Amino acid sequence: MPVLLPPALERSLDLLRCPMCRTRRLHHDRGALRCPAGHTFDVARHGYVGLLTGTRATSGDDVAMVQARSRFLSTGTYAPIRRVVARLAANSVPEQATVVDVGCGTGYYLAGALDQLPGARGLGLDTPVRALRSAARAHE
Repeated sequence: MPVLLPPALERSLDLLRCPMCRTRRLHHDRGALRCPAGHTFDVARHGYVGLLTGTRATSGDDVAMVQARSRFLSTGTYAPIRRVVARLAANSVPEQATVVDVGCGTGYYLAGALDQLPGARGLGLDTPVRALRSAARAHE
């Protein structure tokens, strides 16, 4: 049985390039993204893919910190900021656009923007694996 790519990652595959070759597109092959030169990047079961090369990224975010951030964000304290970010995105980009959130953390703000742009796709970039697990589930 073939390993399926998460739908959100599949919709964004045309945006991704091999970080080793820099210009070659990645394609899905048995649970990994590969370039024509053979560089391979595993798709995590949580729905994200790490494209970092060389020295492993360091992050102070541990599981407890990511959970605490998610709990805090769910209180609505930052909801006004999220609404402003989403409104700015909705007024600034066409509905079929790609919204890129660099430093996306848990995906809280990106998900808010995508809620206002139902035809758009989102691409969240960050280094903490634990936060990316949440971001991969933040929006369909």
